[in-house]
Amino acid sequence: MNRAKILFNALIFFSISLYAASSLSTDTAIFESIAPLEEIKKIQKLFFEDCRDYIEYDDFSGCVKPSFDCTKAKKDTELFICQSNPLAKVDNFFTSYYNIVTKNIPENEKPKVRSIARKTMKERDKCDLKPPYRAKDDDAIPGKVLVQTDEDYAAYESFITWAYRVGIQDLTEYLLKNNPKLFAKIFYKHTEQYKDILRNYEALWNGLFYLYYDKLIDETGKLIVRVDSK
Repeated sequence: MNRAKILFNALIFFSISLYAASSLSTDTAIFESIAPLEEIKKIQKLFFEDCRDYIEYDDFSGCVKPSFDCTKAKKDTELFICQSNPLAKVDNFFTSYYNIVTKNIPENEKPKVRSIARKTMKERDKCDLKPPYRAKDDDAIPGKVLVQTDEDYAAYESFITWAYRVGIQDLTEYLLKNNPKLFAKIFYKHTEQYKDILRNYEALWNGLFYLYYDKLIDETGKLIVRVDSK
């Protein structure tokens, strides 16, 4: 991905973030039917809180843990997620959503859902993480993940978030088409609203705030509902 595209995605990320801080939705009525804005503003602070500007590869203790083991992470995108609380929460939501779906659908349907996950990871890992993201061995601070400018950080974060959002959309579309009852069991509070939110790219990030308010996800972004489709 060239720098122009990275910066374009960064602008998208900032515009969505600013929009979230004000109106919270392309259709505020959907969100207002779930929770008052003042309550959501408190949750926003929790979700946007980050850990560190740079972090040693073998020490992620100050950050939210994503779905994978950061001490064993090898890919640049995974190492970047390990230093970003917002990205870790998006990763946790997507992965827990995927796991619940695959555990509660017939065997012959699982390949379709697995293909969504593979596509999401493939797109996520296309993020062109190059220096100054990672320091070289001969740099002043070797062995650390470095982000030297806010533009670089926002661009990488925006692209990775985009990949997860598309994956969440695809999982939701699959579920509503093939097993709407399972969707209703997972999102048993404000089901109709989440049908719209989780299929709307611009609303997806804001949707995490409301899912947390509804106690459908925990503070790390993981779905906490228990589903038994049998």
